[in-house]
Formats: sequence, structure tokens, C-alpha cells
Amino acid sequence: MLHLIVIAGPSGGGKSTHAEGLMTRSDGRRLSFATYLKEAALESGWSGLKDEAGRRYLQDFGFLMKKNYGDDIFARKLIENAEVLIRAGVTTIIVDDHRFAVEFSALKAWEKKAKRSRCVTFVKFCDTKAENIWRKDFLQCKPWALHLSELEWRAFPDDAWDVIFHNDRINGVDNSIERLVTQINWVIETKNKRMKL
Repeated sequence: MLHLIVIAGPSGGGKSTHAEGLMTRSDGRRLSFATYLKEAALESGWSGLKDEAGRRYLQDFGFLMKKNYGDDIFARKLIENAEVLIRAGVTTIIVDDHRFAVEFSALKAWEKKAKRSRCVTFVKFCDTKAENIWRKDFLQCKPWALHLSELEWRAFPDDAWDVIFHNDRINGVDNSIERLVTQINWVIETKNKRMKL
């Protein structure tokens, strides 16, 4: 069975660090909704930097791509890449840049279509320090903090998430990753039991 772990959370909160830790503990592979966006943006003039100007460029360019190719373009590309990995025998895939409802809907439909051969686990990744930085920039009306990619996932109801995880900056990243692994494993085991009923 394929386990797809999909993480959303504030920029700079430790999602990628935790995704790396999940990969090493599960022998998984990492995919990103933004891979296709970044490849296309590089071809169209993006510098490759993720500073404030680069982030804004990616946000605007992503909006244009959705307008031209459909709101679900990045979800479709991620699913195509996941299918390639599944055919290669990969059983765990981690995605650490979930942002939009259309991604959520596409992955839920993909999971349902597979009829018990895929388990998608959605993780809301909380980090107080990163959230405070976003909130300050949001209140100052900085464009990056007002973009839908920073707002939409925050509006999802708590029951949309399989795991709501709070990053532990006090006891160290290894401890925090272990806690995340434990929470995700519990959800996966519970889902697997339900699938067998």
C-alpha cells in the first residue's frame, strides 16, 4: 500500500526539515506541488532565489499557470509524478508544500479511486515562531503574507486534517520528528484497519 503524507504549514516553520526526517525513517521519497511551477518559472526568468521578490514572483507566476492550465495543474502534475514512483516500487511519499483546497480535493479523489491501495494523510504543521512572523507581515499588509498560498490552508477546518502537529523547538528537531512519526503512524494504522473492514 502507498502512504502519501501531505504537510501544510507556515513558511519557515520546519516542514522541510521534518519531511527529510520522515523520509529517512520511512525510506520514502519527496514530491512537491511546486516542482512543476519552479521548473516553468526558471524557464520564464525567475532567478531561483526564494527571497521576498522571488517568492512573490512564484506566487504570481503560479496564479497565471492556474489561469491558463486549470486550478488543479499542480495537483495533476504531482499525481503524475507519484504514479511514476509507485510503478518504481516506492511505498511512502512525503509532500511538504500543501497550500490549496484544490490539492486537497484532488488527492482525496485520487485516494478514493485507488480502492484501498493508497492512504493519504494530511498534516497541519504548526510552528509558533513562523506563525508569528507571518502574522506580523500579514498585519503590515506585506504582499507575500496576503497571497492565497499563505491564506487558504489556514482556513481549512480542523477536521480536514488527519494530524495537527505542533513543532517542538524546545526539545530538539530529532525529538520533534519522532513525535510526528508516532502521530502519523497511528493515523496510518487506524486508516489501514478501517480499509480492511
